[in-house]
Amino acid sequence: MLDWMLTNPWFSAAMVMAFMGLVCIVPFYLLSKFKLNEISPDTRDIAASVVFRIGTLHALILALIFSGTQEEYQKARETIVAEVIILSEVVYEIAQIESVDLSSTL
Repeated sequence: MLDWMLTNPWFSAAMVMAFMGLVCIVPFYLLSKFKLNEISPDTRDIAASVVFRIGTLHALILALIFSGTQEEYQKARETIVAEVIILSEVVYEIAQIESVDLSSTL
């Protein structure tokens, strides 16, 4: 299961975002249940504004990290594909030189 999540970056990103959403929503819900009646409306408005701005900054940071990771993943994948192509060409050339059946080498 872990391999599938690591090879599927969109699923991993969605899971991280869902977890971070829960981390932000649960304390807010608990505070609103128990202490929100004691807070003035002005304080509530300012707190909502601050929470929104912090959430936006966190989302931006996560998006930038995900973008950088995705770029590194694509570069590594391209490198691996290039190496596999080179190795297959080497095997093919050796097989032609030695007149060996390719099906036995694969």
